[in-house]
Amino acid sequence: MEDERELDEELSGEIDEDETVEREREVDDAELREFEERLRDTEAYDVEAEVFDEPTLRALYKLVTDGHVRAVGGVVSSGKEANVVEADGRDGEVALKIYRVATSSFDEMRKYLEGDPRFEGARSKKELVVEWVRREYSNLRRASEAGVRVPEPVAHERNVLVSEFVGKDGVGAPQLREVEVENPETCYEVVVEYASRLYDAGIVHGDLSEYNLLIHDGDILVIDMGQSVDAEHPRADDLLENDCGNVARFFSSLGVETSRDEVLRRVTG
Repeated sequence: MEDERELDEELSGEIDEDETVEREREVDDAELREFEERLRDTEAYDVEAEVFDEPTLRALYKLVTDGHVRAVGGVVSSGKEANVVEADGRDGEVALKIYRVATSSFDEMRKYLEGDPRFEGARSKKELVVEWVRREYSNLRRASEAGVRVPEPVAHERNVLVSEFVGKDGVGAPQLREVEVENPETCYEVVVEYASRLYDAGIVHGDLSEYNLLIHDGDILVIDMGQSVDAEHPRADDLLENDCGNVARFFSSLGVETSRDEVLRRVTG
């Protein structure tokens, strides 16, 4: 609990725009342009050049100079709100989750951020996206500490989250819905146990389903925790019921005898 409080204190508080601007001025424009030229030669830039706007370039450059990222690879997945890019990190492959400030859903993000005292004060859309990234980093750390297998978070800078790459040689691991589940009952037990561990740690995933579970090297990993909320959040009960309903629906389709109420009982019991 002490580590959790320290983490919350570290991530809490309003964004200091003056401090952010001052930090960005530290980046030499000539060095930044040189970095951009190198980035143009990557596969990711060829596919998603519009993602690498000025703020994102500065964020990536900071992550490179801090040693978290050494080289940018190809695009793993693309979405309306974020792209996932494979990269070389200090100790191997890492994933860069780059949120698109221009297309991120402001209203959807605000619904989850409101009511969480750790992340108050975001005013503009840019600030909201930065808070969302900080939130996902925090939630991943808390989940990992609770014994839930997640992509280990590495660092974050503005609209970019760096985490463990789940996959191999630039190819991301499949979602649960994309694989043939050999033992549905065992898989079900693991997912329910993960949801229970999150709940015991005071976290509700908020979008737990076969889309946000990856299969890699025999492990099940929980992903996409930006929308995860504290168990005391005003929407936590509704989100938890929805999560349990998703789990029950998917595994029922695989022949497991369960229901939303049964999953909810086991998660909260």
